[in-house]
Amino acid sequence: MCARYEFIGTPEQLIEAFQVLREVEIVPRHDIRPTTQVVAIRQAPNGNRQADLLRWGLIPSWSKDTKAAATMINARGETVATKPSFRSAFKRRRCVLPATSFYEWEKLTAKDKQRWRIHRVDETPLAFAGLWEHWEKDGQVIDSCSIVTTEANGFMQRIHDRMPVILELDEIGAWLDSDNEAPGELIRPCPEDCLTMETVPRFIGDRTGDGSEVAQPD
Repeated sequence: MCARYEFIGTPEQLIEAFQVLREVEIVPRHDIRPTTQVVAIRQAPNGNRQADLLRWGLIPSWSKDTKAAATMINARGETVATKPSFRSAFKRRRCVLPATSFYEWEKLTAKDKQRWRIHRVDETPLAFAGLWEHWEKDGQVIDSCSIVTTEANGFMQRIHDRMPVILELDEIGAWLDSDNEAPGELIRPCPEDCLTMETVPRFIGDRTGDGSEVAQPD
């Protein structure tokens, strides 16, 4: 599962690392939460990659309202090809969500949890495999997205049994390509030695700002 993450990248980094041609306004955010606007990379009809702002929490095109969004921030990789909420997006509308790190909570006692910040050892950007959908009703139009998850690798299993699907930068093209008939081959845990983690304050968070303090190690 991935319910909080960080992205403090710049437009220049998006262009260099993700080969994005169309820039998008980026506000660095250390504590990205469900149902907020997030940066997502999609493939344009001409084949170029473009960065857009999508709502985190997928809303199926056939949904009557937006209530399901908060529960669809993640899509289990094992069922994305068959689950009605995700199968159409998995086939035709895949995206990538850039991140600097993501957070998980380790249960210490019945009432106490420790927050961990997980990121690449070399500090290069993370590329989460994602899905996106277009929804509209009564004049309201929302493009939304979900992060695809998989079973945790050995490194992550100590704190959680799930993790985001993290693509290598040279795999992004295959994931975004709607003509790729076997994108499911990319749904697997990343190598155990590519990630590291450190603790962050357990109870600190800024619900209205960018949450910058949550990224500071204990």
